Amino acid sequence: ITLGVVGAATEKMMKRLLKRLDWPAEIKTLPLEVEHDFRERGLALQQSLLRDAQPRNAFVFWIGSAGERIRLLLPELPLPQFGTGDLALARLLAQHKEPVRQLLAGWLMPEIFPKRALGLKAPATQISGMNSSMAALAREQGFDLWYGFDGNGGITVSEWMPYHDALMALAQLLPHLTEENYNFCRVAAHSQAHVYHLLPCHDEAKAQVMRRLIESLAELKQEVSDGVKFELDAGWVLVRPCAGREALEAFKYEKLEPNNVENPSATEILCAKILADLGKWIAEIARS
Repeated sequence: ITLGVVGAATEKMMKRLLKRLDWPAEIKTLPLEVEHDFRERGLALQQSLLRDAQPRNAFVFWIGSAGERIRLLLPELPLPQFGTGDLALARLLAQHKEPVRQLLAGWLMPEIFPKRALGLKAPATQISGMNSSMAALAREQGFDLWYGFDGNGGITVSEWMPYHDALMALAQLLPHLTEENYNFCRVAAHSQAHVYHLLPCHDEAKAQVMRRLIESLAELKQEVSDGVKFELDAGWVLVRPCAGREALEAFKYEKLEPNNVENPSATEILCAKILADLGKWIAEIARS
């Protein structure tokens, strides 16, 4: 495997884990001390990991957020992705781990198992909101063994701690990183399409813009938590205020239809309308 990590402390922990397991790996590190263009340098390192990985079907992982998040990187997919790696890894763990575990899926997760499920026994539960506590839900529902996937690289293992932990997730995955399962992950990831947008928006305008958005699309199925999610038959669009930044985040997810590659889908049309409306409202509020 090939690993990209953020920070010397995470690199040290990864080396200790892999040495203990006698597992060969190449590790490249992005220093936390980088002062400028941190995000851009992180993306550049991820691209170099994919470009240099040998053999070409080697598993490449990105360990971000001080060891909290793990992303599976695939060469054919644009960076950054949300949901794709989580979906592939969720299906992989569900296939191989006994006893059967409950799978808890966050707001950004695609549907883990399609309606015509892959013969898998693991039950899955979707959780509303980006900041919902999977551990709290598991206690309420009486789930003893479970994996939690937030859809953005955060994987929680029930026996370990109630927080995302990339090291523990990797330890669970290592026995299953085979060539056959690499191809399995590629198929799972390539059946989805994901888009992410970041729209500058002053903090004082966020509530007004979000209210307009909810009211303007009242006819659509909506799920409101720490954002709003508009659901269609083949996908969804999610918009939420960005925590810690003067911006709104917009996520689009849809299941790909192999026979419809030319015409824009209903999810694409909805996403384009939402982005246009958000930009217009943000500008109007700024002028006023």
